[in-house]
Amino acid sequence: MENFKQRLVQFARSQYDMGHTKFEDYCGLNHGTISDIKVNGPSAANVTKIAVKCPELNLNWLFRGEGQMLNPATPATTEQKPTVEVHHIQTINIGNWKELVELIKDK
Repeated sequence: MENFKQRLVQFARSQYDMGHTKFEDYCGLNHGTISDIKVNGPSAANVTKIAVKCPELNLNWLFRGEGQMLNPATPATTEQKPTVEVHHIQTINIGNWKELVELIKDK
């Protein structure tokens, strides 16, 4: 069974052809962040950075392993926001990191 860290590494390799360090740089994470996830779990701030840099990443898949790795194709807009599936039926837009933090706290 895959966990959050394994899914994140899988995404970085398959979508960006990057290992830990390059992906951390790309997302603005400190070096070692991905390695530390297994010990400390993902922080809301780091998940937000990843979601902003990789809006195609399905956060429901990343957190729970449910659904597809990538969000379904959506029409391009000037202001795309990452989405998270909530309770398997409702999708909400995450307009800023504070909303994402509250969503993570509720889980």
